[in-house]
Amino acid sequence: MKQPVRTNVSDFIKTHMGSQFVIPVYQRNYTWNPEIETARFINDMKGLLEHRTASHFLGIVIYKEAERAAMFREIQIVDGQQRLTTSFIFLLALKNAALKAKEKETAGMIEDYYLYNPDKAKELLNEAGVKDGDLNLTILCDTDEVRSKIAQVIKLMLSEVGINAEVT
Repeated sequence: MKQPVRTNVSDFIKTHMGSQFVIPVYQRNYTWNPEIETARFINDMKGLLEHRTASHFLGIVIYKEAERAAMFREIQIVDGQQRLTTSFIFLLALKNAALKAKEKETAGMIEDYYLYNPDKAKELLNEAGVKDGDLNLTILCDTDEVRSKIAQVIKLMLSEVGINAEVT
């Protein structure tokens, strides 16, 4: 049995890009309050930018790798899921702000390094023995318009890494 590992948020994100992060069902739902915990997080980020500090302690993440992950590396978050989720929401907001400011290179770096990296996904699939076009998936979706659009986005993202998907 793999033992949980303790690390900081920044190192965790850098080390585990290309992995699937899983919050076990026994963990609480996302509960950070915008006026309390999220505001503290944003103030910490502002402080980093204003003082050009090289590092800042964001908290600890405790995780363990799944024993049996099929095509990808599955990381189960034991503790730190609130900070980790907020960090990814923050990175997405930074990417969107960069796009709005027409800073396409910055937005692309955030996307590639932290949010979505099809090249890394292809590499991991190849390591798992899955060749381009070998995998076919069916995404089951009801008639809800929002879910349908999400399913189409997922299908597109899968196609970018060589996975054939059909939405039904």
